[in-house]
Amino acid sequence: MLQIFFDSIFSTVIQEVMQLVLLVITLILTSVSSFAVQTFSGYIVQNGNHRSLKSGNQQYALVANNSDVRVQLFKLRNRDFISGIGSALNGNTVRLETIDFVGLSNFLGLWMSPMGLFQVTDFSSLSLYKSTSSSSKSALNYSITPNDGASWGMFLTDADRIYFSNLTVTESKASIRFFDTQTGAFQKEVALSKISR
Repeated sequence: MLQIFFDSIFSTVIQEVMQLVLLVITLILTSVSSFAVQTFSGYIVQNGNHRSLKSGNQQYALVANNSDVRVQLFKLRNRDFISGIGSALNGNTVRLETIDFVGLSNFLGLWMSPMGLFQVTDFSSLSLYKSTSSSSKSALNYSITPNDGASWGMFLTDADRIYFSNLTVTESKASIRFFDTQTGAFQKEVALSKISR
């Protein structure tokens, strides 16, 4: 009789220990999966020195994983777009590990330059109406990436070539510095003045 009593207690204890082990394993797996690296993209919401990411109906506080990302985040303004890799720390905070693509809202609009009129329609395409001939509209795709200092890296592509440049942009002025894609040598700088958004 005493043996049956001890067997029953032992069986109950074993069951409770197994349930506890399962609970701990579940919590660990949930914790690990919440730190899984994934792609995040959306629009920047600036509040002083703090940046948040608005993606659909969600808004996430952004924390930089390293000093390079922190510098790039500080350069971004309201309505700029970013895509990067990070991990969700909790329901409303994302730790960004990289910023891979940037869309600058200040760059959208019409810009006058010595090359002609730049019409930047969205975060990936623009048209250049050259001042040298009447039928000289060029459609280009572009992408902006993080870069050192105040500038951004910019790749432009048309039907024939890829152009590498550095872009510096403010509310009303911009500068594109072109470099040779093979050697990296500086080629020319084009100053732009904004006509309208």
